[in-house]
Amino acid sequence: MKMLEYINFWGFTKYGSLLQPGDARLAPEAMLELAGSDAFYRCAAPVVLAPGEGMAVLRLVCDGQTAEFYMDKPVELLPGVQFAVVSIDGPCAVRYRASMPLQREPELRARPLPLLQPKISVRQICTIYLQEHGPGFFFAGERHRPYELAYVSHGALHVLSGGQELTLRQNEAMIIPPDCWHVQFGGNTEPCSFLVATFFCAQPLPQTLLLRKFPERRTTTELMRGLARQIDTEQPYQADLLITALQALLVRYATDAAGTQSETVPIPSTLKGENQIISRAVEYVAEHTGERITVTELARVCCVSPAYLSLLFQRHLGSAPGAYMLRVRLERSRQMIRSGAGSMAQIAQALCFSSAQHFSTAFKRQYGVSPKEYAKGLK
Repeated sequence: MKMLEYINFWGFTKYGSLLQPGDARLAPEAMLELAGSDAFYRCAAPVVLAPGEGMAVLRLVCDGQTAEFYMDKPVELLPGVQFAVVSIDGPCAVRYRASMPLQREPELRARPLPLLQPKISVRQICTIYLQEHGPGFFFAGERHRPYELAYVSHGALHVLSGGQELTLRQNEAMIIPPDCWHVQFGGNTEPCSFLVATFFCAQPLPQTLLLRKFPERRTTTELMRGLARQIDTEQPYQADLLITALQALLVRYATDAAGTQSETVPIPSTLKGENQIISRAVEYVAEHTGERITVTELARVCCVSPAYLSLLFQRHLGSAPGAYMLRVRLERSRQMIRSGAGSMAQIAQALCFSSAQHFSTAFKRQYGVSPKEYAKGLK
């Protein structure tokens, strides 16, 4: 599936070039506004485009090739490149400048954006519980409207459904379709434990998921254990966690059913742990831009040493923790300038810069213009 791209030097070369902030061609008084639509345009001269209101995507056509870029940087298109401004959500617009009029391309229409849409979406969990039975367990059977997932944690479970009998052993599972009669029973010599979940989906599950046995896999076992842990956990977002875990499990089964081999290279547990530490760290930084956070304090929040945290930041983000925190504060300062949240001195103080001069120096080093020049450009 082709995804939206971010504008970068190498990916954009075929269609034009990037412009630096402060470029004279971006003077606000010299630019017009182009609202998002399904219309394509072409110009015999270069076209300067800059982000405007809302979330816009720049769809480009050149020499029969099409590309879609999230419009987050100013650019200059080469003469003759066909382009459309498409909204991601709600009204949007970009600012543009050209020495010649834009020509509408009446035969071209922008198609829907290739935004990610789930193929499997759990709408509602009806019941979810663990069953434990001694030898000789037998359930006479039922049918119901929701899907049913049965996952064996111990022993063996025999399932009669859809005209076949399947025997599920430890860490194996199956999905029973709606309105399908099914009987379940255990063996005569050993106890049986299994998890049962009934649920509705926003759209029908693929037939390849139904009435088949899914063997034990490392990732599915981990997902199922996570799902089981949430059943008796009282917390504000328990339903969200249960639905998310169940949906992830179904997607894993669907991937297996489709014949992919990604299961053979599972994510190492160490990498999962590193991802969790980084996620906690960046979340904490984003929530505390108005505080002076040291690397030692951030490491304490993440329950790791400062040296290990610095190693993880370099490995996953390519940046030292201090540099990353500075970047977050500077991004926040741009938001505050755009919203008119105060003077430069007030913004510097709110974001814990040592002085307005320190703030201005760091801002210019990052963005190529001073905060005052940036604010002036917005006007």
